[in-house]
Amino acid sequence: MDYKSLHYMLVLQEEGLLSLAARRLGISQSSLSLFLLRLEQQYQTPLYDRKKHCMTEAGRIYCEGAGKVLLLH
Repeated sequence: MDYKSLHYMLVLQEEGLLSLAARRLGISQSSLSLFLLRLEQQYQTPLYDRKKHCMTEAGRIYCEGAGKVLLLH
């Protein structure tokens, strides 16, 4: 886990759409999508529902922890 991953996930949660989050982060949508896919493979669970454009329960839990870690950092 790195701070960039935590930040990316929090921005995705806030924006809701991959395209909006990518624009805010200054990266391409495909780069953010690939990042998300790799993170989901690492944790072996979906973190973002691409059809509903929202975090899954696992994604919400990840983001809750990410927010806490970034506050301490």
